[in-house]
Formats: sequence, structure tokens, C-alpha cells
Amino acid sequence: MALKIAYTDIREKRIKNHDLSLILLVSLLHHHLYQYKYAFLVLVLGFLLLKFIGAGDVKLLALIVLMKANATATFRSLQYIAIALAALALLYLAIHRNLRVRAPIGPALCVGLLI
Repeated sequence: MALKIAYTDIREKRIKNHDLSLILLVSLLHHHLYQYKYAFLVLVLGFLLLKFIGAGDVKLLALIVLMKANATATFRSLQYIAIALAALALLYLAIHRNLRVRAPIGPALCVGLLI
């Protein structure tokens, strides 16, 4: 599912709600939702930053935080996401040679979903 989200974000520059709902349903069946307070905080802060990132990206990031068992696992996922975002930014800079191109960040977020 993470690969489908990444592919859709690259092709269409959007993350579909039904994909996120499916991940949430699977996580409800297999995990306890440990960090709902932090996930809610991510949603609130993310929606305040909608000028810079998309709503699907915010929801995916909140879902990643929600699925992790503790703060250490969440922090580790965020570290991998940051590394993937840096690599993605360098790749887009090398391809487009322009900093104004909006790169899809869904693929980098999916790294945190898979970890």
C-alpha cells in the first residue's frame, strides 16, 4: 500500500483518502493506536502549514505517528523520513535545476510508513 501511495503521489501529486483509510483500518486490526495525542498535534500543526505541504501529506504523517508504538519508534521513523526528504530534494534539484518545483513528499513519508 505504501508503494501505491508513493506512486500515486508522484503521478497525480495527491494522496487519496481511501488509501489512507485502508492503512488506518489495517493498523486498527494489528496494532493499538498508541500515540493518538501526538497524531492529533501533527494534524493540527500540519493543517496550519497547508501553504507548504498538502493535506494528504499531513494525514499520512499523522497516520505514521499514530501507528508507532512509542516515542523512540516515532523519532526513528521521522529520522528516516528526513533523510528521504533530503534525498528527494537533491534529486529534484538535479533533475529540474529549479528550487521552485514542488516535489511530492509522499514517497519520503512512505519510508517512515515502511520502517
